[in-house]
Amino acid sequence: MKDCCNETIIVASYARSAKESAKSAAYSACLAQQAIGASGATGATGVIGLNGATGATGIGATGATGIGATGATGATGATGAGSTGSTGATGLKVDAVVPSNSTTTMVLGLYNFTHTGTFNPVYGIGSYVQVVRILTQVMEGYVTFVSPTVTQIQITKIVSGSGTYSQWNISLANVAGTTGATGIAGINGATGATGSIGVGTQGSTGATGVQGIQGSTGSTGIAGGQGSTGATGTQGIQGATGSTGIQGVQGTTGATGVIGLTGATGVTGATGLGTTGATGVAGGNGATGATGAGTQGSTGATGVGTQGSTGATGATGVTGLQGSTGATGATGVIGLTGTTGATGATGPQGATGVIPTSNAGSVWTFTGDGSTTTWTLTGNTSGSLVSALYIAQIDGVLQAPANYTINNVSPRTLTISTVPSGSILVVVSLSTA
Repeated sequence: MKDCCNETIIVASYARSAKESAKSAAYSACLAQQAIGASGATGATGVIGLNGATGATGIGATGATGIGATGATGATGATGAGSTGSTGATGLKVDAVVPSNSTTTMVLGLYNFTHTGTFNPVYGIGSYVQVVRILTQVMEGYVTFVSPTVTQIQITKIVSGSGTYSQWNISLANVAGTTGATGIAGINGATGATGSIGVGTQGSTGATGVQGIQGSTGSTGIAGGQGSTGATGTQGIQGATGSTGIQGVQGTTGATGVIGLTGATGVTGATGLGTTGATGVAGGNGATGATGAGTQGSTGATGVGTQGSTGATGATGVTGLQGSTGATGATGVIGLTGTTGATGATGPQGATGVIPTSNAGSVWTFTGDGSTTTWTLTGNTSGSLVSALYIAQIDGVLQAPANYTINNVSPRTLTISTVPSGSILVVVSLSTA
């Protein structure tokens, strides 16, 4: 039993920060353990002994955290090799502006504009286009035929200018589209934090300017008639505004106070010394009687005994150093870039179209009288009855096909709402019938 006490004292001594209080508590625990008597024979369960009071929490400093070196970063792995895909086919070129060298007079009518080369115009039959020489010589109209080398246009409006010229540029007219739907309102951004109020001394108010000299009063007029009012005196000179005071110097920010040291952790208090009562003597068993008739003897009370105190916990060992990280593998060789695929051959040029013999491009011009609603399309004896195959405009304003009808008579007639007196109605056929 003596050796047990010595070992307990040695274990307690490892908690150096607990000093002598830990040794004393461990020795007292050893003495209590020696006082435990031998276990008596098992009898009836006795009264449970009271637990000893819990010892006060000791105070002790926390051990330093172990430091381990971080391993070196491994080398980057090799990059996978792969070839570049072939280049896609060249897209179809579309010409937004087509130049023409046809000599044309700036008056309303149907004209062929020969291109200066081969083009793929962005516009098509029925498109509303501009024919521009310079910004002050502009015509507009509808395309009635188009090919890579020629564009046929029904000129319906002279925007500006006059004369005969041979250099033109054809492009889509800037027809205003419908207004798009209003976008969803964006979420309001959070209100920014209020800036700190600047510190500074307000400058002193400037001195008041010198009062101007008051003009002299005019002389009094002759008695009888009212004299003329004397001339107003000269406006006094306004005093100069005083200079703004010098901005006060902002005080320096005070140094931050030193952070106080963290207090040491208290030593763990010794475990309480309450004893467990000794085990009581086992009661004798009653004699075995006849089956079912005999009674079993009562169980003896559990003896009261003192339980030994728990030994002090040994100090935690030092944490080992962390192993270094393995080196990263060398970077692999970068694969070669694949060759660019060859460009596909250009397709053959399509044949030049031929203007068919039809009503396409036929133009009728009428002057409104405020009452006539049906107009005869002279020469159109068998043209289409579909309104969308005719363009109608009043004073240059394009009319919707739903607003007019083509009547099945020979020659065809067009019925539209009343054309105001003096207004010009222009009808262009797009039908090849």
